[in-house]
Order: sequence, then C-alpha cells, then structure tokens
Amino acid sequence: AAEAIAHATDAAIWPQVQIEASVARQRQNLFLGQAVSFHVTSFPLTVSASYEVDLWGRVAAARAAAELDVRASREDLEAAAISISGAVADAWYALVAERATMRLIDAQQALGQKLLDLVEFRFGRGIVGAVDVMQQKSQVEAVRAQRPAIAMRMRLAEQRLAVLLGKSPGFRLALAETSELPALAATPTAGVPAAVLAARPDIRAAQQRMLAVDHRLGAAKADLLPAIRLSASSGFQGRAGATGGAVFFDNWVWNLVANLTAPLWDGGRRRAEIERVRAGLVDAVGAYTIVVQRAFSEVEEALVREAGARASLAAVDVRIDLAGHILDEVRFRYTRGSTDYLPVLSTLSSLQALEQERLVHQRAVLTARLGLLRALGGAPLASAAASAGRNDVVHDSVDGAANAAANNGAPTATPSPEGP
Repeated sequence: AAEAIAHATDAAIWPQVQIEASVARQRQNLFLGQAVSFHVTSFPLTVSASYEVDLWGRVAAARAAAELDVRASREDLEAAAISISGAVADAWYALVAERATMRLIDAQQALGQKLLDLVEFRFGRGIVGAVDVMQQKSQVEAVRAQRPAIAMRMRLAEQRLAVLLGKSPGFRLALAETSELPALAATPTAGVPAAVLAARPDIRAAQQRMLAVDHRLGAAKADLLPAIRLSASSGFQGRAGATGGAVFFDNWVWNLVANLTAPLWDGGRRRAEIERVRAGLVDAVGAYTIVVQRAFSEVEEALVREAGARASLAAVDVRIDLAGHILDEVRFRYTRGSTDYLPVLSTLSSLQALEQERLVHQRAVLTARLGLLRALGGAPLASAAASAGRNDVVHDSVDGAANAAANNGAPTATPSPEGP
C-alpha cells in the first residue's frame, strides 16, 4: 500500500496528458419565410497536457515523504519477521527443554529403579525392613508421575510451533529429535554499542516516519507560495451537416497557457494545515524518542535477566555437586548399616529436584539471550562491534542462540499438498 501511494505521489513530477473525444448532435431552427430546421453532428478530438513547475520543492518534498513511508513500512515488515523468528526460536527451545526434562526423568527413574532393586535385595536378606522398600517405591512412582505433564507441555510446544509456522494446531511437524540445550558464550560486560541499536528495524522505521513528516511540513509551507502551471492542448474537430457528408478533422486547433497562481485568502486553511503537520512532527519526534528509550531498556533488561539466570545456574551447579557428594556418603553409610534409608531418600529427592531446576535456569539463560537478540534487532553483533570499534560485546550472537536451532536441528514443517 505504501509503495502504491509513493507511486501515485511520484506521478506528480511528470506532465499529465489526457485525450478527450466526443460526439455532439445539434438541431438548429431558422425562419426564412418559413421554418427550416437541420441537424449538425460534431466530432471533437482533443489531446491536452498540464505540468506544474516545482519552484519551491513542494512536489519533491511530497515525493520524498512518500518514499520514506515506503522505507518505514519495509522496516515494519522486518520487525515483524524478527518478532516471529524470535517466537519460533523460543517455542523450539521450549520443546527442547521439555525433551531434556523427559530424558532427565527417564534417567532419574532408572536410577530409582536400581536403588529399589538394591533395597528389595537387602529386604530379601532381612537386612532392612519393608518400610524402606515402600519408601523407595513411592519415590520411583513420584518420578514416573511427572511424565504425563511433561508430555503435555511437549505437545503444546509442538502446536505452538505449528501455528507460528502457519500450520493448524493439529499439524504434525517433522522435527529433529534434539534434546540438548545449547551452551552460550558469556554476555557483554561493558554494554552494547549504540550503533548496534541503531540497526533495529523499529528504530529505523520511527526515524523514517519522523523524516517523512518533516518533508510534509516543507510541502505544506511551499503550498503558501505562488505556483506556475503550464497547460497545452491540441486537437481536431469534424462536422457532418444535414445537406452535406461528414467531414472529419477539418479544423485543427491548439492552445498553450501558463498560469501563475498565488493564494490570497483561503480562510486560514493552508496555515491550519501547516500547524497540523507541525504537530504531527512533534508527535513523530516523541515516538522516535520513546522507541529509542525502549530499545535501550530492553537491551539492559535482557542483560540483567541473563546475568541473573547465569548466577542462578551457577548456584544450582554448586548445590548439585554438594548433593551428589552427600548422596554418595549416605548411601555408603546405609550399606554399612550406620543409618536408615530416610537420609538416602531425602538426599536423592533433593538431588533430582535440583537437576530439574538446573534445566529451568538453563532455559532461562536461553530465553534471556533470545530477548537480547530481539532487542538488538537480530543484528549480528560481531560485524556491528567491528563497525563501532568495540570488542566488549556479545560475540556469539550469530553462533549462539540464533544459530543453535540450526546447529541442533531447527524445526521444519512437512510440506503440505499445496507446496512447502
């Protein structure tokens, strides 16, 4: 639509040429002693052209504004593409995280079953009581009971992917069987260059719209000044009377006119239009400022979120390591008969919960990185940093979360009967 409007505006710089043809039949009555009437048919054919000399740049300003609107619309399209790409990546990693959780549940269930076999063996030897067996069976069943909820979330993630890829929720996607969340490199420690944020499509779109309104303000001001318009026409006129045959193109006519027009009084319409456009320019500047401020805020929030998620992930790793050592110790003491089974069961449950919590924090790191990439407009930071002369930025934006889906098997839809 913006391109069509720009094309229509661009037409104003060219002469406007039109052709007009008509047929007129006229009856004339004369009184020459008696009433006499006859009919005359005329066939005029005229070609005319008009052109406005753009003395003050009004037409050029309107043309430039329309071209800027086209650029802004293209940036809007790019912003929508980045938003959809980010949503697809987020849904994909949500599915991978659920697969990783399911794989962890399988491993935990297998470990629990081994411990159950050990406890049952000791129970058969009369070393432990039935309570230990029932406690371990309960722990195994508690782990197994998590599988339906995880399977449900996996299916919901697949449906979300299908919808984002333009398919119906029930469409079965051909997806890679990846269940490993990618590891990301460190986040920047000294901020992000402003040149990177300047590449965001929404910032570029707001800037183009601000410049477009500025050009329209110039066009509105130029409308107060005199205008020169040239017009020319040429044509023929044929006639057929009642007494003679038709004679076509027997009269050739032409004219050339140059008009100088200047507004004297229009009730303040033109000046009111200038004030309207000027108010629109103030609004466009404010909108541009808000977009820029929001861009910096989104980047800072994403950096803070990722730093927090990484800190939580590191803390969970420490707790998992400690829980692993504790589990080894209590199992050893249990096999020696120095303690009952309750410390083993408690430590095992705590360790398994920490392992699942680690996946949650790992997923949070990915979500924060995707948010950072969206906040940066999807621009590769390596090239942006080079252009800005900075090295303290995220160097893995291309090799990290943005390309991790491709490296690990990005989602691809099964071709439909109508095509891919």
